[in-house]
Amino acid sequence: MKLGSKDVKNMMFGTRQVKKVYKGSQVVWGVLPIGYTEVKYLQSSGTQYINTAFIPSSETKVEIQYYLVTRTYPSALFGSRNAIGSKEFCVFLNDNTTGHKFRFDYAEAGVQGNSHATSSAISYPNILYIITKDKEKNYVNGNADNSNPPQVFTGDYPIYLYCINTGGTTITGISIIRVHYCKLFDNDTLQRNFIPCLDTNNTPCFYDTVTGNSYYNQGTGQFGYETMDGTVVAPT
Repeated sequence: MKLGSKDVKNMMFGTRQVKKVYKGSQVVWGVLPIGYTEVKYLQSSGTQYINTAFIPSSETKVEIQYYLVTRTYPSALFGSRNAIGSKEFCVFLNDNTTGHKFRFDYAEAGVQGNSHATSSAISYPNILYIITKDKEKNYVNGNADNSNPPQVFTGDYPIYLYCINTGGTTITGISIIRVHYCKLFDNDTLQRNFIPCLDTNNTPCFYDTVTGNSYYNQGTGQFGYETMDGTVVAPT
């Protein structure tokens, strides 16, 4: 039976199951471990974040769907940097110098003066966005926005979601957002495909269909989430 048929709901695949996975309102097919339950999103209260264990370079692409719950300053979507202006691959949502616009940071070492691109689009709360940073190019809901100058670099620290990893020791700008999905690419090859889930102990996590690993909160408290039937559990 062809995958995607209306008659197919769940299929076994070793110790995992092929099942419907939602990305926003779009239904796709994904592979989750047996006993895992997909949820619509994972929400941070401002203390939770994810270490993707993926180190970016100038060839990295990130696509993420998110919903801003509450504006905070600064507020970051994802990122990694050695320091400001040094090996930056970051997106800010509400840096207070940009008037609620997105700020895309992309830099090799020592180029802070031209490493930041402010979007023409505004980051509004209570709206679902898809943000794509593809090397120096930036997109908001599929629309090309202001780009960064081309750079060549390889980072030293992994990308964090919900905040920025600064120098491997400092967490910058943990945001209060819901993340619905996230994909990370290296030179257009998919490296992470994060699906929000509850594991077999009902602990919120992102399951990565590429590595087969589960990624958990590295901060304090616990992520909130919404089940597919609409039950909302607040973050703690």
